[in-house]
Order: sequence, then structure tokens, then C-alpha cells
Amino acid sequence: MDYTLCGDYYLPNLLPVQEEEYDIGIYGQRYFRYIKEQNKILFINLLTTGKLNEHVAEIDKRAQNLKALLIK
Repeated sequence: MDYTLCGDYYLPNLLPVQEEEYDIGIYGQRYFRYIKEQNKILFINLLTTGKLNEHVAEIDKRAQNLKALLIK
């Protein structure tokens, strides 16, 4: 955790980590809803580390690639 010196005291930085924006398709949205409802520990860990959007975008990309492979 990071701290900021304010006067004589160190106060924790309580702002959430800024995440990059990703285009998330239908499979990523479904996966997001799934981990939010069924796997709360993973969801909170990804959210607090700032990796939630990146993880969901990666899952969406893998699902799209698999769909394209199956259609061929």
C-alpha cells in the first residue's frame, strides 16, 4: 500500500488503481457477470489489483478465437 505524507502523518492512498479501457464483447460480459456472482474472491482480487478489465478482455479474446476456429 502506498502512503502520502500530509504534515506529520502518513495517510494511505485509498483511491482505486486506474485501469485501461478495453473493448469487451458478449463472452467477456458473460464471464464478468459469472465471476462477479460465482467467484467473488477472484473478482475482488482482480478489481483491487487493477487487472479486472485486462483479464476479462483476455478471456473474451480467447473465446472469440475459439469461436472462429470452430466455425472454420
